[in-house]
Amino acid sequence: MQGFQWGGSEELWLKTAIHALSEGVGVNVLIKKWPSDHVNIKDLRMKGAKIHYFNSTYRAKKGIVKKYFSKKSKDKDTVFGDLNMDNVDKILVSQGNTFSAFSNTLFHDLLELNKSIYLISEHLSDDGIPNANVRRIARKALNNIEKFFFVSNRSLELTKRYLNTNGDNFQLVNNPVNLINKVAIEY
Repeated sequence: MQGFQWGGSEELWLKTAIHALSEGVGVNVLIKKWPSDHVNIKDLRMKGAKIHYFNSTYRAKKGIVKKYFSKKSKDKDTVFGDLNMDNVDKILVSQGNTFSAFSNTLFHDLLELNKSIYLISEHLSDDGIPNANVRRIARKALNNIEKFFFVSNRSLELTKRYLNTNGDNFQLVNNPVNLINKVAIEY
């Protein structure tokens, strides 16, 4: 997240990370650095997750991953901070907007790593049809994505329509609700 340290979209990947840790799977989390870690990040670290921070001062002139792997020295001048992508088997990208990853250089470089890539879409607006170039890039990238998760059926169906795909690798998932009182409030 860019504007806030924690929100609803973080709850889904947090639960996924906790589940993976409980199954004995190693978890690396790459997030934005805030002045202090959110309580959930501290909890993940206590459970065994390795927390890494994006290097916000890094500016890539060529693909970020290519630059990272082309360096012979192990300096820290990468967007990945101290995260070694060689040791990563699966990558889960949580994105607020369904199409934001497809125009991101980092995402395209991640696709080139030939690792299992999973996307989570937290939001898709009914009135924001992505432009033709983004749709073309997204259709091409779908071949390299293991699963594309959506938290609403409407977003899943709109994405299928926008990309003219049957969505074989699309899946609906439930975003965890962390409310104490789950009673519906009259409108």
